[in-house]
Amino acid sequence: MILPDIRGIQGSAFLTIRDTKKLQWDMETHIGALTTSVDLPSLVVVDRLISSGEFRVVDDHWIYIGLGSAVNFHGFFLSAGLSLGTGTYNNPQVLLQLGYVRRFRR
Repeated sequence: MILPDIRGIQGSAFLTIRDTKKLQWDMETHIGALTTSVDLPSLVVVDRLISSGEFRVVDDHWIYIGLGSAVNFHGFFLSAGLSLGTGTYNNPQVLLQLGYVRRFRR
């Protein structure tokens, strides 16, 4: 199984549209950077290759800005948006985060 090495950082700013005991809805802006590296067997042919012994390393990168919206409903979190940037990925890219975020303030 081939697993990628994914590294990145993202900063976000939020503007709260609605904030009740059960629901929080925000508009958000993002700026970030991402790199991915995958060690592939040398028999695999890919566009962006750097030779590394019997394996080849595929390196991709992405520096972006983005806009989106986030909803937290009873702790279940969904953030979705679009990003534009430079790098080896196509424009635009979808930003998506799912999870559980406990809200202690209410």
